[in-house]
Amino acid sequence: MLEARHLRIVRAISDTGSLTKAAVELGLTQPALTHQLHRMERLFGGTLFVRDRRGARPTPLGLHVIERARVVLPSMDALVREARILAEGQDTSAPQIRVAIHPSPLPVAVVAALREAMPYSQVSLRNESSGQRQLELLATGALEVAILTEYPNLPMPRPAEIVVHEVVTEPLFVALSARHVLAGRDEISLADLATESWIIPEDAEARTAEHLRQICDHAGIVPNIAYRVTSQVARDLISRGLAITLFQPTAAPTDGVAFRPLKGCPAELRHVIAVRAASPVARFGAELAEAARISYWNHAARSAVYREWLFRHPPVADRRPVTR
Repeated sequence: MLEARHLRIVRAISDTGSLTKAAVELGLTQPALTHQLHRMERLFGGTLFVRDRRGARPTPLGLHVIERARVVLPSMDALVREARILAEGQDTSAPQIRVAIHPSPLPVAVVAALREAMPYSQVSLRNESSGQRQLELLATGALEVAILTEYPNLPMPRPAEIVVHEVVTEPLFVALSARHVLAGRDEISLADLATESWIIPEDAEARTAEHLRQICDHAGIVPNIAYRVTSQVARDLISRGLAITLFQPTAAPTDGVAFRPLKGCPAELRHVIAVRAASPVARFGAELAEAARISYWNHAARSAVYREWLFRHPPVADRRPVTR
């Protein structure tokens, strides 16, 4: 029978990247932890981690279990805390936490961390593509939390009413047809894309076109921005070889579309957690950012192209090394 302690073991191995480190974190001997891991693998019907001299890396099955564990465990912990609070007759009023999000690998992990930190909170989500608009809503008290992105070369203001936690800065890849003549390259130069038609997804950050023009100017070309369409239409145009666009390297794969790194290109995107300073959430900002960072790197591990890129490039302060 599956128990919470089993899920904690899987989560600890994923977070530490090592059975030895996970055992120390959980206060277990390594043989005891290995025994429990084998029991879970029999229960789930497959291997959860590949183990070698570099540590423990999750399999596709392991990634699925880990992601579910990150959702389930906070709810179980919150249930225990709530029951104890009720048993002691303490106040259980529920603060409203309004969160604005932008498409990224972060929102689910942040919501789970919120529920763990503030078990009685009522969390609501809304989509908001403009990071500037999110900051304005935070500053006026219309939001408590914003999960947003910005371009490092076009940073957004940091109003005094807001506390900003930078999660991770990632490279942006180009998305092009899998049949494109350049799709077989490990990396593509922007100059080789000079004659292509570009897409700006309509749900993209407001300054995306400006960012694209800046990085193309760096390469000595002028981008032909031909389409402003939904992300789904964008993928269809790309798969047919009619256009290209910039994508986050953690984006889910799509039939007929290839994601390739840009060689020597300053195209980057920064993921940010912003909280209203006067909100009760503010004191948990660092915890939310750490939960978001862990979720990001778990998603990064699923992309073979991104893993290869990370292997070829030295890590920086907010980049976790990813092995092949």
